[in-house]
Amino acid sequence: MIQSTNLFQLFCFVSIVLFLFVSSQDDCTYRSYTLIKYDQLKSCLLSVEDDDLNREKVINTTLGVLEQYAFLETNRDSGSPFNIQVDLRAELLKINATKHDSDFEMHNSINKLLSSLHDPHTMYIKPYCYSLLYIMNPFTIKVTPNEITTLNPIVTISGSNFNNSSVFVSEYLKLTGIDVEPYFGKQIQEIDGMDAWDYIVQEATPNWISKDLSARINEYITHDFSAIPLAYGGIPSSSTFKLKIEDKEIDFEYFGFSVHNQTNTTHFREECYSGIKSYNKKKRNFKNTNLKLEQDRVKYPHLEKRKLHNLISENSPFNSIIEKTGISEEESKINIIYPKESEIEFSVYTTTYPVIGTVDYGIIRIYSFSLQDEAGYEGFKNMIEKSYDYMYENCIRYLILDLRDNGGGSIDLGYQLFYYIFENQKEKLTPKIGNYDLIHSKLHDELFEKCADNDKCYNDKSIPTTPKYWYDKDENQFETIDWYSPGKKYSRGGVEQSYSNLFHENVDLSWENKNKLFFDQEHLILLSDGICGSTCAVFSSKIFQNNLANTVTIGGDADMKNKASLISFPGGQVFDNDIFQLFESYYLYHYDITLENMFDEYPSDQSLSFTWREIYPMDKDPTGENPTPTEFIFYPSDHRINTWDFDNDELIMNKTVYYFPMEPIPSPCPYPSPSPSPTNEKIIAKSKQVKSMEFKLFVSAIVLIALIVFVVVIVWGLKYNHNSKMKTTHQLVFDIDEENEDGFGFELESSSDNFENQEEKILNKKTTNKQNQLLDEENK
Repeated sequence: MIQSTNLFQLFCFVSIVLFLFVSSQDDCTYRSYTLIKYDQLKSCLLSVEDDDLNREKVINTTLGVLEQYAFLETNRDSGSPFNIQVDLRAELLKINATKHDSDFEMHNSINKLLSSLHDPHTMYIKPYCYSLLYIMNPFTIKVTPNEITTLNPIVTISGSNFNNSSVFVSEYLKLTGIDVEPYFGKQIQEIDGMDAWDYIVQEATPNWISKDLSARINEYITHDFSAIPLAYGGIPSSSTFKLKIEDKEIDFEYFGFSVHNQTNTTHFREECYSGIKSYNKKKRNFKNTNLKLEQDRVKYPHLEKRKLHNLISENSPFNSIIEKTGISEEESKINIIYPKESEIEFSVYTTTYPVIGTVDYGIIRIYSFSLQDEAGYEGFKNMIEKSYDYMYENCIRYLILDLRDNGGGSIDLGYQLFYYIFENQKEKLTPKIGNYDLIHSKLHDELFEKCADNDKCYNDKSIPTTPKYWYDKDENQFETIDWYSPGKKYSRGGVEQSYSNLFHENVDLSWENKNKLFFDQEHLILLSDGICGSTCAVFSSKIFQNNLANTVTIGGDADMKNKASLISFPGGQVFDNDIFQLFESYYLYHYDITLENMFDEYPSDQSLSFTWREIYPMDKDPTGENPTPTEFIFYPSDHRINTWDFDNDELIMNKTVYYFPMEPIPSPCPYPSPSPSPTNEKIIAKSKQVKSMEFKLFVSAIVLIALIVFVVVIVWGLKYNHNSKMKTTHQLVFDIDEENEDGFGFELESSSDNFENQEEKILNKKTTNKQNQLLDEENK
């Protein structure tokens, strides 16, 4: 018995040892927040084969989802200026017909296809087994202008990929045997045999973030050079990359990183085919909830915070020990008044000019329009109001709206902020809300027609499949399906396609600018890096279309003569496959409606987002024969700043304020008090007061006219009397001059009050002269 027990213990021990040995040799065994060798990561990714049945399911669902994509036909041939030429149906069928080296490569081929649209609203996110992985290099880069303007900008290594460099340097040295610290701050002459800047442009060109090359370059410098999320990116073909530094070529290794523990290849394969249980989307409980869909319903990190590797630092040993507290007044002229809260930060940039003195510029940095809940929404508004209160109280005349790296969010909030800032323009600008439409599809037809025929669905105003959710151009609620059908036909991409009629949202625009503080075009700058997308793009394009601000972009193409886009991916509204499947469940539970044209679910936990409704420019009539959606219009900024130092706010603001008037005027302080908005009672009282004042003014005018006439008559009479006496006086003076041989004379007083005295003096002088003549004759 004892021997049997010992044998069993020995067997268990050997099994554990063998398991640990095998696990240690398994390429898909790794811990979260640790560095992974490139070769190990690649081997793990390639271990999941491309299954034919799985691939077919993925492609069929992707095709089904994209039938609701607003730009499905337009992208066949978008025309100038972007010239997108992608037939999505044909290309997806090619992917389905191709046997790939691995499941990862199959998914990545879909990523590459959709990236060629340069529309971040329309993106395929791989299953979570891949999406929680990153491929990285050890450096971040900094780009500065070359003093010789004809040469390319200078690229330098700015630091490590993690804030806590000392820990990373040590771990990277253990993993690769390369010490990277000596290279921090060094100039990169070449990357893989190419001039460093030319390499950046080459790698940025296929980037998904924007249809404008300048925005894609900015995205690559700030994000994709240092880290590629495998959620939508691929792995480099080689494990190393070569940098030329100080005329020496050095090889550095890529490495992998995960935010999810993985045990072995078998488990990894299961997750890739069927999804990670802990990350599976929870089914909605339809008994106690309404399906409320807003612009920001789809929240993807790649739209809100594309620095996905920032997620790494929250729980990893590479977490930063340095907190960002803002730039102190001693170090910079930027003073952070209200630190970032609810995606808003307010600062004041102060500069002194030789003649006019000190001038303050307000800076409202809007990081995103996406708030997680009602508290965040109210916090956003509160931060804006506090910022405006500060500018009003401190008489700040100039404002910079800083929208760099803003990926969008709630479209309602975008419209509300616009009419808060430009409340004085509200009645002039039409339409107040954008013109939208949808592409026709079998699924759309079924969704909208069955809802219109079902009383419960028809009267449910909370979902965008019912007529009552939408409004016409006169802000009247639709009552029938005529918002969608029969619709209109446009020829796009060489294909005639049906679209819905134009419709609008109902947005509450009652947010009041209490201080009535408004900035005109000469006193307002919109600052962007070109990656101002979605709601941010709609907000900015409306400002651009109405010439309400000067617009400035930074970075981008090195040739500053080339125009840079102010915005990217305005789209309209983004949905994903899950939302439509929520429609299906919602219809069945609440209305007992089944949908025959609904696409199948994906086999794993991947997802596909897409532009669902398209928006048209608000300064053009969209009712023409073939209107162009805002997505395919180029909005160039008025000015460009040649800096790629995106974290140097002081430098950026110093260059930005140059585009205000050349001689800024110091603020007159205080501002005049704003007039409160009158209520109905106040308006009636004011009307009565005006009528009373009108009568009083009429009487006063009559009295004033009579008084003026009286004064004129009196003045004229005095003047006439004065002139008569003056003539007499001048005659007396003339007589004296004739009799006075010595030319004796005197000055005539001009005042009529002294006239009698003057006459008496004249007579006395005349008598004295006669007496003197008689005495002279007697003496002779």
